[in-house]
Amino acid sequence: MIHPMVLMTTSLTICGWVMSWLEHCHKSKRKTFLQRDPADTRITVVDTEASCEDVCGKLVSGAALGDLQVLGFDCEWVTRGGKTRPVSLLQLASLAGECGLFRVCRLKDGTIPRCVRDLLADKNVLKVGVACWEDSRRLERDYGVSVRGCVDLRHLAIRHKSLQCGNLGLQALAEQVLGLKLDKSRAVRCSDWEAPDLSENQVKYAANDALVSVDIFTTFLKWKLQQNASNDPSEKNLRTAVKAMCQGLVDVPFSDKGGRKRTTRSKARTLQHVDNEEIGFSQTHDENERGEIHGQQNHGKGPTTRKVKGYTVRRSPFYHNCQLRAPDGTLLSTIDRKKVQWYLQRGLGELISEDPLTVQLKFEPSGRPSSQDDQYYLSVKENVCCVCGRSESYIRKNVVPHDYRRHFPREMKDHLSHDVLLLCTVCHQQTGYHDNRLRNEIVREFNAPLGSEDNAKFLEDPARRKARTAAKALLRDDNKIPAERKTELETQVKEYYNTEELTKAMLAEAASLETRIENENFVPHAEKVVRLLLERDNGLISFEKRWRQHFLDSMQPRFLPPLWSVDHNHGKLGRNGVVRQDSQAGGDQVQGLDKNNLQQVPP
Repeated sequence: MIHPMVLMTTSLTICGWVMSWLEHCHKSKRKTFLQRDPADTRITVVDTEASCEDVCGKLVSGAALGDLQVLGFDCEWVTRGGKTRPVSLLQLASLAGECGLFRVCRLKDGTIPRCVRDLLADKNVLKVGVACWEDSRRLERDYGVSVRGCVDLRHLAIRHKSLQCGNLGLQALAEQVLGLKLDKSRAVRCSDWEAPDLSENQVKYAANDALVSVDIFTTFLKWKLQQNASNDPSEKNLRTAVKAMCQGLVDVPFSDKGGRKRTTRSKARTLQHVDNEEIGFSQTHDENERGEIHGQQNHGKGPTTRKVKGYTVRRSPFYHNCQLRAPDGTLLSTIDRKKVQWYLQRGLGELISEDPLTVQLKFEPSGRPSSQDDQYYLSVKENVCCVCGRSESYIRKNVVPHDYRRHFPREMKDHLSHDVLLLCTVCHQQTGYHDNRLRNEIVREFNAPLGSEDNAKFLEDPARRKARTAAKALLRDDNKIPAERKTELETQVKEYYNTEELTKAMLAEAASLETRIENENFVPHAEKVVRLLLERDNGLISFEKRWRQHFLDSMQPRFLPPLWSVDHNHGKLGRNGVVRQDSQAGGDQVQGLDKNNLQQVPP
């Protein structure tokens, strides 16, 4: 008879052999899923804007997965003195082995070129990696770039039950899924990514992160196709498999179902705009009148709703392109439907056409278009983003920020609508980033801080705060305070009221004191800048032109309204000499013209 211990030992040994053999077969099987020969890998370090177009073209052509596209995605940055620097390196890799290492810290003006921004913002190009959502938020925070279509590989790993999901880092996933040993040396990982030239080890490390990410995703996709008993790599099957595999995971931050604390790398600040549009189909957001956007995030549980302060997104057209004509039929301006109704309801005009909606005045207007600049207000304008051409979810953009414009002389508020353009939410975020850079230049140039302890509208009064704190303590814990401390607190309140006798009424009043007092010397940043500009010859004209040119240079708009110009109305202002320090600021109208649509109004 066999001893039970011998039988148990033999069983465990056999089980060990079987498990080792199964794991060996599993790893061997996984290696066959690699989509490319490592020898075909082409790595390009990009540190000039000129080479970005070429590399982006190669990435897109090599990223095809049916009618979808997939790129491995990762970022590197430097931490100095405990402070995290902006992203230094952006890595993108395609299925075909093309890998671009974009040294954003070395590019001109520290901005990401248009071709790269368009690629990152395209939701039909999936960006896959570990902690890729957090990397996208970091890019958005540092450079104002919108990244859409991010899929965290850890989501896919958790969905695949055969994987051991204890460690879900890229190194562990590469070993489990691809059978590859990925070098994640701390010496390279924490090296200087802002160095003038990257070392060979840095290039290899950075490229591997992006290349391995796209290979892991492709392997997961292969497993999905096999699970569906389909070996047909047709576009339809690939798209169906990708949709099923990524359902509910696009642009969603990763969090373990068990609630495990995220790594430091994944603790990125959530920015204003949250976009959870899925690949190939849309999830609509509820944008209310206060500009709150409700986005769905999935943290391993059911979908939850979160309010994020955002922008007021227009649902109705901004340009109605209705026509206002003089009694003789001369076109005076384009106006909106509300203004058409205004003229008709008051009997000041008559409707002469439905398409386009046209109203003819019954009186002679006080002014008519008389200059080339006035022709801008006669042209038909499209309701599209003036930068990228998108026709949905647009937001009004003040080319010259309103906080400056509101202090301009009345004459320079005349042509306000020229500097109000339409942008989509993505482009609006980007221009906000660039505007902040120019605003900071203006802060230094005019010595006009945006807001600091020395330049605040309200200042904290130490005496009031001391008296209020003491009074609250006496009212709350009168019987518990030691006699010596109680006397000290009572003295503080008496000193504030300059009295020898302290009453309950005084304590109640002191406990509700407002500790902030208005700073009589406070001058808002924008007001100070405009005051200084008014002291210069043509200072405001140059300032207005500066903001317009800044918008053109930073955003490179391709769909501007016809006749939009950096020098709009400057010739008239210069000839008339209306920009003077004694000009009257404010006022909604000037003689004969409405400030918003510049339509003729009755005298």
